Amino acid sequence: MSSTERTLSKVSDEFMEELSSEVSKEEQELLETLEREKKEIQELISRIAENAVKQAESLKRQIVGSAEIEARNNQLRVIEDGVIDVIHSALDRIEKLDRERYRAALSRMLAEAYETIGRECIVYCNERDRKLISSIIKKLERVSLSAENIKSVGGIIVESKDKTTRFDDTLEARVERMRQELRKEITSLLTSD
Repeated sequence: MSSTERTLSKVSDEFMEELSSEVSKEEQELLETLEREKKEIQELISRIAENAVKQAESLKRQIVGSAEIEARNNQLRVIEDGVIDVIHSALDRIEKLDRERYRAALSRMLAEAYETIGRECIVYCNERDRKLISSIIKKLERVSLSAENIKSVGGIIVESKDKTTRFDDTLEARVERMRQELRKEITSLLTSD
């Protein structure tokens, strides 16, 4: 082998070593880059999975919350329907009371209102009860019956002469004052399983 060939061979070997070293270095860098990319992708997948779990939990809570609200609203509708049924039933029964019992009830209502409002007052009633109320208030001093009829199943509204105080003792108002108690009773019946 000639000196030129040896020199070329040596240069070639050095170049190959250098090239091999460079390739090895680049291969190592490429492997390191791939490893970093792999870790970043795994972290990204992990974050995506965590977010998916969080979103699923959030959606589950929303669905359960909506179902609970809907169930509560349905329960409230049932309770309110029950209250309305009881009120209508009570008003129907009161309308069918015999006149003497009804007269006694009106007398008690008037006495209660008379004590609450004071001695000088005006009584309002429906057209059907006008004669009955008129006969009851004849016994009371400074009480007058209004010519104006009220729209009511029964009962009275009593107002002071100066119109500063008003006492609504119609059957509807009495039943309305009992509405909250009726709700409690119906709720109790529905929840006592």
